[in-house]
Order: sequence, then structure tokens, then C-alpha cells
Amino acid sequence: MALYPTRYLTKLNDLLDQFWRTSQPAGIFRPDIMLILETKTKRLYQELAEQIESDLQADSSRRAGDKIPSERELSERYSVSRTTVREALIMLELTGLVEVKKGSGVFYLGPRAGHTSIDPSSIGPFELLQARQTLESAIAELAASNISTTQIRELREITAQAEVDSFNEELDKRFHVLIAEGTHNNMLIKAANDLWDMRKANTMWDKMHARISNLEAHRKAWQLDHLEILHALMRRSPQDTKQAVWKHLENVKTALFDASDVEDPDFDGFVFARSE
Repeated sequence: MALYPTRYLTKLNDLLDQFWRTSQPAGIFRPDIMLILETKTKRLYQELAEQIESDLQADSSRRAGDKIPSERELSERYSVSRTTVREALIMLELTGLVEVKKGSGVFYLGPRAGHTSIDPSSIGPFELLQARQTLESAIAELAASNISTTQIRELREITAQAEVDSFNEELDKRFHVLIAEGTHNNMLIKAANDLWDMRKANTMWDKMHARISNLEAHRKAWQLDHLEILHALMRRSPQDTKQAVWKHLENVKTALFDASDVEDPDFDGFVFARSE
């Protein structure tokens, strides 16, 4: 499986876009290099790590503490380089599936050993919003340099659809996650999706939204924020994009503050210093 640097894929896609706009071959669908190749952006070592994990857990005779085959044996078994095997094992060690002991080998720790899930109800809406503001603004900063023309076009379509069909949660999520996809960094894409999954599973977030007065007016304001983010991305300005995302989530924070009962013992707005 050939892997190509993101900057080359982005440049290739942009050149193809320029060609298609000038030549416009009749009746031929415009191929999208990024969409074709992004289906394969999962790195080879990630695919290998998933296969190794699947094989280890499918082996009913394997017990926690058992030594697994060496790098050389895994390289031969899966027909990949030892470098790819090493990267896959590092990934599996980070997830808690195996432990690499220098000079001794690699040992199976059991299914996702040490992995703990977070109860969404234990995270307050302001705590979640603080995480979003910190992470998504940094993600957007990187996306400004890496995002493809195709992804910018899709962001424009999302903002146009929101104006016609009304701003809603699905369009909101797609807008923010697409920005993360614009980084072409699988870890950041996962982080963005995890934040939205946590929001969806968090009942407190829905309750807070239900308390916002004149919600439709706020949604229109947030849609204008999205346009500002889009324009910053179109200018490919990392600093402007980061600031636009930060400002957008600051506006969301303000709306939630105004809808909050600060006397509620579960109120977690203290994580923010309220800006005057």
C-alpha cells in the first residue's frame, strides 16, 4: 500500500480542480483525488495494529502475560516491513494491549488492558466546551495550512445549506469535524469526533440548550461565526482561523452562561473566567 504525504495529495487535488474548471469535460464526473485517496489515509501501521489486535483476541489459548511473536516473525507473517511492525506495536502499547520490554520481547496484556471509559454524565457542559475551545481552535489553526480545495468547497456547501434549512446540530457537527479532517491528521480527526460524541451523549448539554432563550437568534449568530471561520480558511490564515474558532465557542459559552443557574450545585461554569 503506497502512502503519499498529505501536501502532495492536496496539491494534486487543487491542480486537478483548476484543470476541471477550465476544461470542464462534458458529461464526465470530476474525480476527487482527496476523496479517493483519503479512503486510504489510514496508515499501514494502523491497519496492521488492528489486524494484530484482532488475531491476538481471536486466539482463545492466549493469556495475559504471554509473549507474542517477534518483530521479524510478524513482519514475515503479515508481509510488511519491520519498521511498520514496530510502529504498529507502539500503537498497541499506547492502547494498553501489549507491553514492549526491551531485550525481552513483546507481551500480551489482555483486551485493552488499562483502558477506562469516561462516563459522559461526569463531564459538565462548560468543561466540555472548554475542551472544545482549546482543542478545536488549535485543530483549525493547523487545518488552515493543510485543508484541500474540495474540503473548503464542502464547508461552503454546509454554510449555504444552513442558511436555507436552518442551522442544526448535524450541520454544526459536520462543519467542525470537516475542519478537523482538513488537518489530514487521523489523531486530530478522532479527537474532534470524540468531542462531538461526548456532547451527544451528555444529557446536561441538551438541558442547557433547552434553557437558552431566543435560541434561533443565537443560531443565526453562530452561523455568522461559521462564515467567519470559513473565510479565514479560504484565506489560509492559521492565526485568523484559530481566533475565529475561539471567538465562536466564546459566543456559545456566553449564551450558555446566560441560560445557567449559577446556584445549581452541578454548575461547572467556574472552569471559565467570565469575560466582561
